[in-house]
Amino acid sequence: CIPMMDGPKVYGVMQFAGSQDHFSFMPEDEGFALTIARMTVNTIKNIQMVSVIEEQNRTLEEKILQRTAELRQKTNDVNSMLQNMRQGIFTIMRGGLIHPEYSNYLTEIFETKDVANTDVFPFLFHRSDVGGDLLNQLEATVDSMIGEDAMNFEFNAHLLVHEYTKYFDDDKTKILELDWNPVLNANGNIEKLMVTARDVTELKALQRETEKQKAELDIIGQILSISKDKLLEFIQTSNAFLDENEKLIQTTSNLDQQVLATLFRNMHTIKGNARTYGFSYITDAVHLAESTYSELLNTSEARWEPEVLAVQLNDARECIKRYEAVFKGKLEGFTTSATPTMDFSVLENIAQAVDGINELSAVSALKKSLALVRDTINVANSESLPDVLRGIVDGVPSIAKQLQKEAPQVVIHDNSVRIKREVAPMMRNVFMHIFRNSLDHGLEASSERIASNKHEKGTIQLDAIRGEDEITFIFGDDGRGLALNTIRNKAIANGKISDNQSLTDDEVAELIFIPGLSTATEITQVSGRGVGMDAVRKFLNKYEGDVKIIFTDDANSAGYRPFKMHITLPSKFAV
Repeated sequence: CIPMMDGPKVYGVMQFAGSQDHFSFMPEDEGFALTIARMTVNTIKNIQMVSVIEEQNRTLEEKILQRTAELRQKTNDVNSMLQNMRQGIFTIMRGGLIHPEYSNYLTEIFETKDVANTDVFPFLFHRSDVGGDLLNQLEATVDSMIGEDAMNFEFNAHLLVHEYTKYFDDDKTKILELDWNPVLNANGNIEKLMVTARDVTELKALQRETEKQKAELDIIGQILSISKDKLLEFIQTSNAFLDENEKLIQTTSNLDQQVLATLFRNMHTIKGNARTYGFSYITDAVHLAESTYSELLNTSEARWEPEVLAVQLNDARECIKRYEAVFKGKLEGFTTSATPTMDFSVLENIAQAVDGINELSAVSALKKSLALVRDTINVANSESLPDVLRGIVDGVPSIAKQLQKEAPQVVIHDNSVRIKREVAPMMRNVFMHIFRNSLDHGLEASSERIASNKHEKGTIQLDAIRGEDEITFIFGDDGRGLALNTIRNKAIANGKISDNQSLTDDEVAELIFIPGLSTATEITQVSGRGVGMDAVRKFLNKYEGDVKIIFTDDANSAGYRPFKMHITLPSKFAV
């Protein structure tokens, strides 16, 4: 119904059929009425849209209020954590400044409240063990990260300091750990660096104490694996070698090859014995000194520095003292002695033999009684060959494993020969070198042995034979033999012989006793420094003994010649 000047005029009647989009119309002016109908429908739709928008606005307002409350709660939670957590957390802004928001504990760690907008590098590393060069590198690294792609952090994170010591007043020190993490913006660039600082001083002290206790337990286990006599003998002989080295270092003013050879031989023997007995906390310090001697022997530019050598020698001595201290402090009353003890029946036999001796005794009875006394004393004053070699033989599987070889069978025929105790330590040093030499150079790997129609496990054999004037130990293995061509070439390369010098096989074999000559292709923990056979001969010579190579067959096509090693000592050292 359209209002007019002369009253409303009816153009039609719309009848709604339950839906605002469907209606019937009875027109008087059909075109105009249709337009009105369309306008009405659009108006209804607009009213509906406004209603929907108003509802969405109300919902959005509720969501904004809810989200704001959640963000406020999260902010409060973060602030609470920053104020109460036992870690120092802060972020580094562009220019290396610390952001004003940081955890409260940071001030306790660094003992200052001057944190916000402070230059991070003096804050962290002033009065610390971080040197100037490292600090300059760190500044450049951080500067190259902030504002750049996150990849820069991945590439340079290894240059950041993660643990250092900081010094405070009253001689107080703290060990601090730092964790670094990038804070990225929407473009994936590093906006800031977040750093977490922790005071781990007490933790590190606890770790050191734990490691100390673990090391002590390890040492106790290593000591208990051998007899008391073997331990005390090792300590005594090692100290004797160290004393000799100390005297040589103190009395030598310039580099001397013979002095160096002795220093090296002594230290190499200590290391070999330590490895034989499994004294792992000794080998590292001894190895360092041994390596220094080796460098002095083989490098023409090396300088003789007695002060450095003395420090290294003292470190080795302290390691041995550590074992001695653990033994005396915790184990001396519990470890057993390998020294044979005479039981009461033997003592009774000796007593009866002595009681039976008088002026009326027959010569044969006197001889029998004296023989009994002599034999008993000899047994108490000597060791069987298996006892002398027990620690060495027990260590064979471990050395073979290091060399990636099968442990060989060890066969010992002592023929009732016993070694006097006065030379037993020296003989252990001798056979330590010989067994290791056999395992490294003589016996082949299983694959090579099988290809040569040998058993995959090798055999080492030692026979003792006592003559009138000397005792002979014949040592051999079923390995490849002596590498004559390699020995000769090594001697030429080392300047020991000339290229055109003609030598017999026996003369070539003698070259293995030259100090510093080794046929090993590389230096290993087992051998390769050319000291083993040199040491063997030097040790034996001190007791009027010697060692020789005796060939048992001709050389093969590869230049290897089978042999046995004859070790001799005066018969007075055996019973």
